[in-house]
Amino acid sequence: MFSIPNLPQPQNEERGQQVIDKPCCYRTCSIPNSLSCQFLNAAQTIKNYSCKFKVLKIKQRVNIPLPQIIHLTQIHFMLKQLAILAGLGMWATNISAQAFEGKVKNGKTEEPALVMVYDYPETIVENALLAKFADKQLTGTLTKESFRFYPNVVIDEVSKSKLDYYFKLESNGKKTDPKTTLYLIMHGSGDIEGASELPSRGKSFLEKMVANVKRSSDVMEIRKQESILVDEENALSDLQKTQKELEEQLQANKTKQETQQKIIASQKMLLDDLKAKIN
Repeated sequence: MFSIPNLPQPQNEERGQQVIDKPCCYRTCSIPNSLSCQFLNAAQTIKNYSCKFKVLKIKQRVNIPLPQIIHLTQIHFMLKQLAILAGLGMWATNISAQAFEGKVKNGKTEEPALVMVYDYPETIVENALLAKFADKQLTGTLTKESFRFYPNVVIDEVSKSKLDYYFKLESNGKKTDPKTTLYLIMHGSGDIEGASELPSRGKSFLEKMVANVKRSSDVMEIRKQESILVDEENALSDLQKTQKELEEQLQANKTKQETQQKIIASQKMLLDDLKAKIN
């Protein structure tokens, strides 16, 4: 029987000048309703087959053939395995799509940060981030620690108050399976709107960035395909130009052949006249 393990809950958060503190390296997860329904349907199917199997075991003493009992046993076992694998897949998918609390090195010290891992190369994630802030008419600067710094700005999805936001991108994963980690640090002071909800709102902001990253990837693929198309069109244009030049050469060659045939015919007539004088 498969069960999701109980994960330790994050510690209480304290806030001072730094809004986020005491990060937790554990992640909690919840299975979406649609996936839960699929899992429960599979479990109900197993239960139904189990009931039938128990009834057949009782009837086996009377007139149920042994091969049929073996076949139903195999179905019963396979359904259990499929349900367990489906549950594992749902759980793993949901975990991979969540932001969590961690730490990131900023200068010589480590700071609490919100963390999100995207299954895309760093360039695509960076383009998505820059495009999102360009839509908000926000311009950041790049620090010597490679943070994109947006000082004293409002990001509505996180807080209506002005905060200092630090974003840092790190490439990881393999070339065939690229991944990019995005770190978010928030600093603020005074009366901050929704201060107690900043961590959850920050995580939600990073998680919703998945759609922007996907769009950035699609835009890059479109541009790449447009570049390929332009190259192929240029190649066709070169071939057509070459064909035109060859056709012009062929036409010139044909004209020269016709002229040469006339010369040959004239010379042949002169030769025939000379031969006629001898005869």
